[in-house]
Amino acid sequence: MAMESLIRFSLQQRVLYNLMFVVLTVVGFFALYAMPAERYPNVNFGEVIISTYFPGASPEEVESLVTRKIEEALESVEETDWIKSTSFRQRSQVRIKFIDDTDYERLYDEVRFKVLNVIDELPDEIDPPVLKNLTVKDYIPVIVLNLVGDHENRALTLMAEEIKTALSRINGVQDVVLNGEYEREFHVTLDPLKMKAQGVTFEQAVNALQQSNISIPAGNFSNSSGEFLVKVDEKFRSREQVVASIIRRDADGSFVRIQDIISAAGPGYRDPLAITSVNGEDSIALQVIKADGGNALRVKDAVLEVMQDYLPGLEKEAVELIYTQDSTVYIEDGLSTLGLNMLVGIALVSLLIWYFMGFRNAGLVTIGIPFSFMITMLVMYFTGNSLNELTLFSFVLVSGIIVDDAIVVNENIYRHIQNGEPLQQAIITGTAEVALPVISATMTTVAAFLPMLIMSGTTGEFFAQIPKAVSYAIIASLIECLLILPIHYLDFGPRPGPVGQLSEETDNWLMKILRNISEYLLAIAMRFRFSTVFAVLLAFITVIGIIVVSVSGQYPLIRIKFFPDDYKLYYVDVVGPVSTPIEEVDRYLKQISRYVQAQGPGYAASSTAFAGFYFNEDYEQVFANNHGTVMVTLPSESEQAFNDPLEYLEQVRKQLTEK
Repeated sequence: MAMESLIRFSLQQRVLYNLMFVVLTVVGFFALYAMPAERYPNVNFGEVIISTYFPGASPEEVESLVTRKIEEALESVEETDWIKSTSFRQRSQVRIKFIDDTDYERLYDEVRFKVLNVIDELPDEIDPPVLKNLTVKDYIPVIVLNLVGDHENRALTLMAEEIKTALSRINGVQDVVLNGEYEREFHVTLDPLKMKAQGVTFEQAVNALQQSNISIPAGNFSNSSGEFLVKVDEKFRSREQVVASIIRRDADGSFVRIQDIISAAGPGYRDPLAITSVNGEDSIALQVIKADGGNALRVKDAVLEVMQDYLPGLEKEAVELIYTQDSTVYIEDGLSTLGLNMLVGIALVSLLIWYFMGFRNAGLVTIGIPFSFMITMLVMYFTGNSLNELTLFSFVLVSGIIVDDAIVVNENIYRHIQNGEPLQQAIITGTAEVALPVISATMTTVAAFLPMLIMSGTTGEFFAQIPKAVSYAIIASLIECLLILPIHYLDFGPRPGPVGQLSEETDNWLMKILRNISEYLLAIAMRFRFSTVFAVLLAFITVIGIIVVSVSGQYPLIRIKFFPDDYKLYYVDVVGPVSTPIEEVDRYLKQISRYVQAQGPGYAASSTAFAGFYFNEDYEQVFANNHGTVMVTLPSESEQAFNDPLEYLEQVRKQLTEK
């Protein structure tokens, strides 16, 4: 009775409910447009990487003087799952993983505090440790801009820094990371013969430079004109100041200066830890990282618009702009593929409903699909979710489910009308009769997806998008079928026909065939009840066994993968003899890049090379001067000049091995 009263009240408020229907649909559309679009949701991995650069140090020195001290400082951090450290030549890398579902931000702040406290115990020669709290966007930038040209690294860096300033102002951009810049240093080359003649040791020269290049606070000074900060500032600002540094004062009053024992002095670069190139040419890269609420597609459009102002100047300087790691390609492919699948699914559902229930019934049921999706978009927008491949997959998954409730309600109303009841009473009775079963069925479906929210850690946070989107859509469809569908049926639904004309009498030929098959199978099942139950139970146990055996890896009856193979990117790793200089590895990588690009645009969109490291199977960087990797981006599937990616990759492997 309570449900009948609610339905009757809804029919009396047709204008209000129809207005709410239209407004919510329109607002949901605007929410869809305003939602951030990205390839994957930005999940915090609960992992921090601490990188420290120690110039000129061997792996053993890095381990004993840097890595172990940082490890000891982190031992007191609570809620830590594991700490993994690797010491390379000149570089220390410490990875700390927090226990799943803890407060990652608080723990990151604690780790940063521990590292800051131990800096005084580390060698003075190191660069300050760099901490990175890993998230999805650290691995997937929106786009990377590469400046390529026959210029010094410093010249390309200055151009990149000017562009970085403009890109940082774009709405939705969190950071622009500059990669490939060589660290500038002032090099003083000592002459052993001059040092011997002057009686100066290496330590004396170093101490002289350190004591001359100082800045000491000396308090403050106040007078009638104001308060001033006083300090002794003897920092080097020119070459003349460096070479004029006094090493020793002799008894005759003369001085021995740095200029007396050097063969050269001037600006230079620190020995590079990694060398970057694109398509076989030296480059400087700008990684555009979007903010959490940013839309990757709009960020890329804004980046392209900003770069239009710089292209004439870059062309004048013979600098080429190459775009790589464009995540929007994957986003657009995913949006178009999943979006098209969703539209096709909705169209097929509508056609089936039209065929079996008629045009008006099909329209009443189908109109609830966009309403449910728009309500879902609205809720997801206000709950801070994004439009990504997982949410689109959820919509494809649920597109056939959200019409189930409407079909049941619509069909029951239609049955009451065919039985001769007045239109309004048939709507009230027909909806109220199936309301409880429909609510129960909806809650059962939601309950089937909600356990995915129990998954812990990064995986649980990553896949939480699916049960949320599915639950929002199903609940929205339930509200629509119980409160809005009866109003639409009253205004636009089929009108009563001859009294007593049941649906069986108006079945089409396909419906009659399906009905006969169903009745035949049901009769057999009822006749052999125990055998039917046993067969279903046996099938269930068999399926569970297949899943268990496949997951355990003993017999791969079902291939278990989180994501299907995606052949849009491949790596060419190079490992030379241990004594190979990084510059020589860089030359080899450039040759590989040029060879790959020479095959044509149908085989490679771009080739980005990194001398000094490669990525292992866990996507961790392995540093060494004799290591290198070339990251080749394949063109989009429609532009590829080959049919089988695996066959093409095997061909490339053989050709590169021969060369």
